[in-house]
Amino acid sequence: NQFTHNALLRPIIGQSKSTIDFRQAMDSGKIILVNLSKGLLGELDTQLLGMLIIGKIFSSAMGRVMQRPEDRRPMYLYIDEFQNFTTDSVAHLLSEARKFGIFLTLANQNMTQLKSNSGKNNILDSVLGNVGSMLILRLGAIDSEKMETYTKPELLAQELQDLPDFRVAARLLNKNAPTRPFVFKTVPMMQPDDSTIAKEVVLSSRRNYTKPTEEVESNISKRRERQKEPS
Repeated sequence: NQFTHNALLRPIIGQSKSTIDFRQAMDSGKIILVNLSKGLLGELDTQLLGMLIIGKIFSSAMGRVMQRPEDRRPMYLYIDEFQNFTTDSVAHLLSEARKFGIFLTLANQNMTQLKSNSGKNNILDSVLGNVGSMLILRLGAIDSEKMETYTKPELLAQELQDLPDFRVAARLLNKNAPTRPFVFKTVPMMQPDDSTIAKEVVLSSRRNYTKPTEEVESNISKRRERQKEPS
């Protein structure tokens, strides 16, 4: 009831058929952007939609099992604040996705977030066990001691704690072999000169992939009425 009576979520999860074909987007190289800001949706709504979308992507990737590996178009999945969407099933995504052409970039604040909730005990191990490249910004004392295992002897725990702003410690996977850890300076985020194109893309996406809220609500009401009819 908490979700179905939510005016923002009900039109999204209340449709009988999704307007987004994740498999088609994956195979044709389309871009899907999802804004799951907690400030916009709230924590529970953010987690619900995030886990639903990640689950759809994972099932779409598994559906490519009949394709030859060379025919699987790579898909790059970027998840910010990754800890908000972690479940035990995500551990399977981490270990299985690569062979189905899914390449993950995961970002979170600290390692405790990946094991703080029940049912997540294997998420941290899965992340550290399957990750190819690591980019580490300044860490706290506890995390730096854990990550020193991956950066020493070039970078010790204290050096990971002392990284200046906009500096990143990196241990990259290159040609299936890890490189020696090094530090580089990040580039400031580019500011777009003109947002006209972005607005046009949003409008085009809404025309092609969304339905008016009134239409969705009407369809939900019709389904409820049919369910109430005596058989």
